[in-house]
Amino acid sequence: AAAHAVAARASAAVVMRSTRRRRAASAAPPGSRAASCHGTRRHFSDFISPGSAQGANGLRLALAAACLPHPDKAQKGGEDAYFASPRRRAFGVADGVGGWAESGVDPGEYSRCLLRYAHEGILDGGTADSEADLQEALMIAARQLNESGLQGGSTALLGQLNGRTMGILNLGDSGAMLLRPALRTPPGSDQPLLFPRVVFRSSDQTHYFNCPYQLGSGSGPTEA
Repeated sequence: AAAHAVAARASAAVVMRSTRRRRAASAAPPGSRAASCHGTRRHFSDFISPGSAQGANGLRLALAAACLPHPDKAQKGGEDAYFASPRRRAFGVADGVGGWAESGVDPGEYSRCLLRYAHEGILDGGTADSEADLQEALMIAARQLNESGLQGGSTALLGQLNGRTMGILNLGDSGAMLLRPALRTPPGSDQPLLFPRVVFRSSDQTHYFNCPYQLGSGSGPTEA
């Protein structure tokens, strides 16, 4: 799954990615799942335009997202989730941990609920122009999931644009990159062209290969 956020005025772009993962850091037996975040099935791609001006002195965020699940997981909507909020200049990506499927759990339901609660926390956490507490929004979402009894696990990436600063919170091995255009001359040509230049890239957080840091159900402490 991938989501893209373009900061138009500074010709900068943030690219988030989510990769499929198979293993859960701790596998609690599946219990009753009281909560459900399926709702109306979403399309695999969406475009969200920046509806209102976001301040003359700040950057403006144009948001677009696409979810491309594995063909074997497409019928249930995949295991990844995302949200984009033009009003709060915020976005998020979650990668459901596929290892939970071996216990009869739908990892996609957990990741979708996680981002739904995080999105609600960001919307309720201040005015449209204020800076969101991304860590608090994530922790509140984790508590709501634990209280619901929903089983599963997920990585999480949240971001918000404030003025000329992009705040990123990343847990696990989903990722964010900040790209800016730079002039480069291709080999064999004397004509410089604009190519994306990576100016920031988040670091993966994993216990070992294929087992990322994650939020998950069970009795273990929240990794943060």
